[in-house]
Amino acid sequence: NGIRLHYVDQNPTSNKVLLLIHGWPDLWIAWREQIPFLVNLGYRVIVPSLRGFGESDAPEDPAEYGFGVVSRDLAGLLDHLQIPTVIVIGHDWGGAVTWRFGQFYPERVKALASFCTPYVPPAQHPTTLEEI
Repeated sequence: NGIRLHYVDQNPTSNKVLLLIHGWPDLWIAWREQIPFLVNLGYRVIVPSLRGFGESDAPEDPAEYGFGVVSRDLAGLLDHLQIPTVIVIGHDWGGAVTWRFGQFYPERVKALASFCTPYVPPAQHPTTLEEI
């Protein structure tokens, strides 16, 4: 989709793939202590910095940061790396992204987990400022 994402890819020969999604305000490096442990367990570990964070592109339009758009970024990254399915793990804001990625791309998800972010179903209609 034209966005440039910074990412770390460790143990690229493994077919057991984890996609780790950072929280806010954070970067891929939040997972730095977990990456070696997971690699030692035999996983390929992909850790992007989401759009707007770190060395990834940061569009100016706030509409470019919705769950659907960010999920499309992640699907595009998996396409680029030729990875059909992953286990997705998210923390904080990344946990919310993880839940929505699983809804938008269920065929890409073997399993998912979210830390510090409970599942909240999508709203039936957008909430306006007046309703808040």
